[in-house]
Amino acid sequence: MELVVGPFTREKIFLPLQTTQDGNITFEVIAKGKKDSDALKHILVVNKKTSLISMANFGSTTENEISEAIKVPKDIEPNVGAIGVTLSNTVLGNIDGAFKYLKDYPYLCWEQRLSKGVGASHYLGLSDYLSLSWQDADKDIKEILKDASNYQAPNGGMAFWIGANEFVNPYISAYTALGFSWLKESGYEVDLGVKERLDGYLNAYLSQQDLTQGYNRGMSATIRAVALHALAREKRIEAHDIQRYFKHYKLMSLFGRAQYFQAMLNTQDVNSESKDELLSSILANATQSAGRFDFSESLEDESVYLLESPMRTNCAVLSALLEAKKVGTYDKKIKDIPQKLMRTIIQYRGGKAHWENTQENLFCIQAIKEYAELYESKNSSIDVDVLLDAKELAKVEFKTKKDGQKNIEIKLREEDIASDKNLTIKKEGEGRLYYTSSISYSPKLLARDAINAGFEIHREYALKDRDGWKLLTPPLKLKSGDVVRVDLYIYNASVKHFVVLSDPVAGGFEPINTTLATASRSDGDIKSAKMPQGSRWYEVAEWSEYGGYSSGFYHKELRHESAEFYADYLGVGNYHLSYTLQAIASGEFAALPSHIEQMYDADVFGESSPALFVIE
Repeated sequence: MELVVGPFTREKIFLPLQTTQDGNITFEVIAKGKKDSDALKHILVVNKKTSLISMANFGSTTENEISEAIKVPKDIEPNVGAIGVTLSNTVLGNIDGAFKYLKDYPYLCWEQRLSKGVGASHYLGLSDYLSLSWQDADKDIKEILKDASNYQAPNGGMAFWIGANEFVNPYISAYTALGFSWLKESGYEVDLGVKERLDGYLNAYLSQQDLTQGYNRGMSATIRAVALHALAREKRIEAHDIQRYFKHYKLMSLFGRAQYFQAMLNTQDVNSESKDELLSSILANATQSAGRFDFSESLEDESVYLLESPMRTNCAVLSALLEAKKVGTYDKKIKDIPQKLMRTIIQYRGGKAHWENTQENLFCIQAIKEYAELYESKNSSIDVDVLLDAKELAKVEFKTKKDGQKNIEIKLREEDIASDKNLTIKKEGEGRLYYTSSISYSPKLLARDAINAGFEIHREYALKDRDGWKLLTPPLKLKSGDVVRVDLYIYNASVKHFVVLSDPVAGGFEPINTTLATASRSDGDIKSAKMPQGSRWYEVAEWSEYGGYSSGFYHKELRHESAEFYADYLGVGNYHLSYTLQAIASGEFAALPSHIEQMYDADVFGESSPALFVIE
């Protein structure tokens, strides 16, 4: 096409274009004058009309051979997706940072000192997993135990800083008794006088009716659960003492229930029906995927005084389940939850070297130690052979528990469609092998309804007119130049970690990025106008908006092909995200489904329905 343009004038050029397949379209523009010339080359990427769906199965084995049946669906896009295998000889990878955090922690109140001492004792028991050097671990433990009396009040309770009755903290007192029992089990002697006075304080706390100032009934019940667990480990309490608190277990936080369940398991003659009911109440707070198992709950703001956190709770629950595994009568209920939960706890840190605080690091290390003793006590040297339909994919060798995980992937081919595959994993060696088998694919016909595989997500479009925003309903017809608002609604039923939401931008649009100097501020302004009538916005009383680092989406990237939002931690609740687009080209354009997933567990995901635009 040729066009003659006069000096200081502009002309728009429209090229009728229809794509028949994915690939690249190259545009070349050459401008010439009498003396000068210039040229521009632009490559437009036409993506496949695909949206990946992932499924996975996580497991572990001590057997010499296992087989996994994988069915490749029919009616899927050829040469899109893959079959994958991830292998490891331990789920306890990269835990040095947690011990370093406790070793070097600069602020040393009693809770932090005790956590450091217990952590040092676990360091000595987990050396096979660690590269960290803690030369003074034994010395640090003995000094901390020697100083315990300085933080004990005359009434026997423990305080953060000053050992006086008015500064005694009931939770720290119960936690101290629990820490002492862990240290005794590791072979360390606790000052008998300190221990006796502390036990006396806890027994008095268990008997009193009045609530501690600032504590509600649930918090008090949770503290009593920790105290009962500590006393039960020392055989300082009877079954009838445990049983009389059973009517209060529903007041306890999930952390408290885990402590109470361990108290029951460590005491003879406790009613079995009570233990069954309590375990069921704990498991009822779980959300699971192929390789993960999360426990979550809603807590009141006051719970901060008990140092509550979701990760500490998950680690405490894992310890309780491991204790139940040793008993052996709960296998049908617990199944492989400990392996999945252990994997979740390790992955929770993401790129961080440790968990958030001393309580989280200590309870997680305690659970890790107990897990290693139960599941990974054998030699970790393993040779693995991975086969797909009897054809070798890879050979993997693990020498130590510091070797890390190995990833194997084979792309799906056209001839694999609608076939039945058999994945075989052969191992030599006594240790436990952890594996994740997965398949990802894209259906030829995208689902018309939203998909909920751990997330519920919906997308709305609204057109900007003189009166504000008007909700668009199918058929979605627009004109070139129209400004469109995109609203994304996420309903999250359980705590999630490291979440990414990608909303594909249809080909006829361009995102309006108000952080750029060339963008229209008025077109990009989505907060000043009222939400459109009929929107999902009005279905929920409160939405969490963009920008909440502690619990929500806090990072956004507006790209030519998609808008992406990220969250490190996503609490239970309802989330709303939005941005604006402008129609820049006429034609028919498909908007692929919005996709949200946990980055480290792609099988925990959600998708909105797709959309089709006609721009005139």
